[in-house]
Amino acid sequence: MEPWQWPEDEWRRRVDQVRAGRSLKPERWPGGPAARLRCRSIATTRPTSCATAATSIGRMSWGQYGNRVGVPRILATLSKADVRATFFVPAVTALLHPDEQRRVIADGHEIGLHGWIHEVNSSLREADERELHLRAADTIERITGVRAVGMRTPSWDFRRQHSRSSASSA
Repeated sequence: MEPWQWPEDEWRRRVDQVRAGRSLKPERWPGGPAARLRCRSIATTRPTSCATAATSIGRMSWGQYGNRVGVPRILATLSKADVRATFFVPAVTALLHPDEQRRVIADGHEIGLHGWIHEVNSSLREADERELHLRAADTIERITGVRAVGMRTPSWDFRRQHSRSSASSA
């Protein structure tokens, strides 16, 4: 069935699987308003490292702006405001632009995982997803000298988890 054909109990069940819990926003930010800015994150994905754009010269060229202009401007803006951020970077982007990743760390920011080559992880087998995740973590650590913190999925989704009850009913 297509989503618009689901009965109410089905769409409610699916929505309830991902519904957010209680708000984690504090009533007051420890350290004042500037501390709130330190909690921001930046994904530095570029189509040059995007598996879905690997055959399109035009789409691959979009990424040149990011490393030549975009990230330096972001770093300058963050420095001027004395704000720290987490940059989520695909490992292939880190391999293509290792000095950029080292600068991010040198400027006091963190680097988090954003896949190996911006793969569509929701379509991967569990073993492949795990291997790419670990390979990306090792690569970023080798380039920057520090272990990546956190992970932001490259396809904005997670690989579908199959529970025993859903597998037996399928």
